[in-house]
Amino acid sequence: MDDGLPGRVRGAGRAAGVEGVTVAKERYWQGRKDRCDVCGELLRAEMHDAAWTTGQWACMCPDCWRQAGSPKGVGRGQAYVREGDRWRRKE
Repeated sequence: MDDGLPGRVRGAGRAAGVEGVTVAKERYWQGRKDRCDVCGELLRAEMHDAAWTTGQWACMCPDCWRQAGSPKGVGRGQAYVREGDRWRRKE
């Protein structure tokens, strides 16, 4: 089920009693992501989708994310944890 976000995250679930409203219970990164877009290191347990120091968005390892100093939150950046071969967004 698509939650309307452009190609990155997909959620599942429906709001009780509200027709046409989708509420994400769990959100997963769509597609495969194995390496940090900044340093190229293998992404292990955690990944951050956030703005780099240049203002461009990137999927980063925790070290690059700390260096960038990007805040987390809707429209700012998200953290994901690995679950097997998928990435689940941290709440």
